[in-house]
Amino acid sequence: MIIYHGVYVIKEGMRDEYVSALHESGVMGAFRKQPGNLYYNVSMAIDNENEVVVSDGWKTIEDFDGHRGSKEVATIWQPLYDRYVERKYEL
Repeated sequence: MIIYHGVYVIKEGMRDEYVSALHESGVMGAFRKQPGNLYYNVSMAIDNENEVVVSDGWKTIEDFDGHRGSKEVATIWQPLYDRYVERKYEL
């Protein structure tokens, strides 16, 4: 199993807008339907109003690589990331 955790620092004051945009886009549901996905979650940090935590699990490295190269990442996730995310820390 492959587990990814990333802490995304959202541009000042834009976390709620980012979370709403994720919900409206349907991207998380699309990710959960991808081959090999075990879970895909985005959570808000309770002690930092500008952070979200992305956590996802995949059956194999090939499934994770497929996800990373998917059209959903390129056409939905990446534009939202570019608009809202200031930087990220991968764990």
